[in-house]
Amino acid sequence: GTTEEIRARHVVNATGAWAGNVGEMAGVDVEVRPSKGVMTVMNTRQVDTVINRCRPKGDADIIVPHETACILGTTDEEVDDPEDYPEEDWEVDLMIETLSELVPALEDARTLRSFWGVRPLYEPPGTGTEDPTDITRDYFLLDHGDRDDLPGMTTIVGGKLTTYRMMAESISDHVCDALGHEAVCDTADAPLPGSESPARMSDLMDEFGLRSPVARRSGQRLGSRADDVLSGV
Repeated sequence: GTTEEIRARHVVNATGAWAGNVGEMAGVDVEVRPSKGVMTVMNTRQVDTVINRCRPKGDADIIVPHETACILGTTDEEVDDPEDYPEEDWEVDLMIETLSELVPALEDARTLRSFWGVRPLYEPPGTGTEDPTDITRDYFLLDHGDRDDLPGMTTIVGGKLTTYRMMAESISDHVCDALGHEAVCDTADAPLPGSESPARMSDLMDEFGLRSPVARRSGQRLGSRADDVLSGV
């Protein structure tokens, strides 16, 4: 292979759990503390609503029904490398044993699969938190020009799936301001593809003669785009 040099007016480090690695390549410290978590999918739908343990945050505290299955979550274990970490059976056992206290039927259910991911937790310098469950899930925008005397580079790190749109708006506004580009971000008001006509979902069952669960799932997944799929059924 070859190595090429690409120059840009502004570089955004939005690499999640790898933000610290990328920051190191640029000679700046980004204090990411990667934390792995497991989700376990059970073969039956034991509940019809989300169940959350009413206790301080910790491992094994939520059951989420999804179609014909239930998803159990989660753990919070700090790791050194977001690409190389153990996926351990005890984590899955912990999910089932602990959440069986809420829903005893889980003891007899079968595990379909388990999957792990790594959270890009960020801890501001000097915080000194020991337990990763106590690290904030908020997101941070780090202007390396102001912070590290490295103009032209910004890191966006932390956050969760539920804050990604807001994170994208924050970093986009920041870069536009840095480049002197005037623009208004409209993603907070723009509907996602398929959600332009919510009322259309309720008509799908009658129009296509489908059973209620099928129509409901199709509507939830596809929204107003369900017509394009169901018209071929």
